[in-house]
Amino acid sequence: MALGGRKYNEAAARDMRKTTFLIIVALAAIACSGRRASTEPVPSRFLAVWTGDADRHDDDFLAIIDVRSGSPTFGHVLNTVPVGSKANEPHHIDFSLRADGTLWASGVLSGRTFIFDVSHPPGVKLLKVDEPTPDRVHTPPHAYAILPDGHTVATAMDMMDSQQHAVMASGNGPDPAPGGLLEFDSGGNYLRRVSAADPKAGSALISPYGIAVKPEIDRAVTTNATHGWLPTSKSMIPGETVQIWRLSDRKVLRTIPIAAGPRGKENVAPYEPRFLHDPRSQTVLINSVFGSALYVSTNVAADDPDLRLVYDFGADARPAYPVITPDDRYYLQPLTKTNKLVVLDIHDPMHPKQVSEARFDVNPETSGEKRDGHPHFVALDADGRRLAVSDYVIDLPSTGPVEGDRRIYLLRFDPATGAIEFDKSFRDEATHGVGIEFNRDAWPHGKTGPARPHGMMFLP
Repeated sequence: MALGGRKYNEAAARDMRKTTFLIIVALAAIACSGRRASTEPVPSRFLAVWTGDADRHDDDFLAIIDVRSGSPTFGHVLNTVPVGSKANEPHHIDFSLRADGTLWASGVLSGRTFIFDVSHPPGVKLLKVDEPTPDRVHTPPHAYAILPDGHTVATAMDMMDSQQHAVMASGNGPDPAPGGLLEFDSGGNYLRRVSAADPKAGSALISPYGIAVKPEIDRAVTTNATHGWLPTSKSMIPGETVQIWRLSDRKVLRTIPIAAGPRGKENVAPYEPRFLHDPRSQTVLINSVFGSALYVSTNVAADDPDLRLVYDFGADARPAYPVITPDDRYYLQPLTKTNKLVVLDIHDPMHPKQVSEARFDVNPETSGEKRDGHPHFVALDADGRRLAVSDYVIDLPSTGPVEGDRRIYLLRFDPATGAIEFDKSFRDEATHGVGIEFNRDAWPHGKTGPARPHGMMFLP
């Protein structure tokens, strides 16, 4: 009896231990699953849009749009933050949200840098405005890059007057008004200007426009797009080179001429550089806005990096602000003049292939209804499944207005296939049409009339 009881107790104990083990395993699995779920990117809740007052009579502003699918205010402009100045020509903003919850935005006609606190949207505050001093009134900030030491650099194109234009056009000697970088500390205080002048560049135009940084290889790439940003400039002069910098000491290492392709003009006005995200990669993709092509270098850190033409978007397609998906699989490129956004498969960057496109010159609901289009700026959501596109380019004396239809669209993106389609549920709160209309009379800050949307960022 005692023996049987002991066997029974041992069996019961084994069952209890097994049950306990299974419970622990199950709880661990649930916990791990929860941790995985919590680290997976989730759709953003808001979209910040850097916006210019259309007639330049009222303040420019940052707009906050609800992009929470299913929200009763989905697509509504929930908040606007006027910046206390007008006619800045709001242009680019940060590539990604900073760790301190701020967003930096450029005014390319005023030369101002605006710093917003966007850490608690839709509530947003203007924290600081950097006013250019007389010695840098002709060095407008364009694109920002955050550095490992906490500083920020902004490309500064340096605008040319008519006399300098004539010198540049003659091809005699170096660029008379070379651009460079503006450096700020982490609080947005201006520190210095770093010239991009290169004695080995000959008569090449030096006007940094786009920038991409790769701290892992201590390199930055800037593009020399155009001169002609001065408020009195009547035309633009395009460049044909890119520059490689050593990031740690902000030194230009080399200025690389870009070779033309079969059309003879693919190299004109290199525009936006983008490094692959892979920290081991030295690969950078660079589009050309007037040349309408795509170039790639796979060895930026080499002593003599090469740069090859890999894709032709077609004459005068005018590629604009692109993004690369986090897995480095797709390159999303708006084409301003041909009114579409194309998705290129770049798993082999030297041989991109188009996999999908979306057109912006027709109503997404009614293909027979024409729209102005001109997609220019793209922002990719943190979850990699949505992108925002703004239909406005720029208005400068040298370019005139390149308007578009002044709408913001959301598109669904399939990261497995590269397919894109308009989110037709993203509708204007007043017109109820697809796309958020910036040609409106009233905003949360007042009845200031139509506006022009440009730089955008998704906010959590």
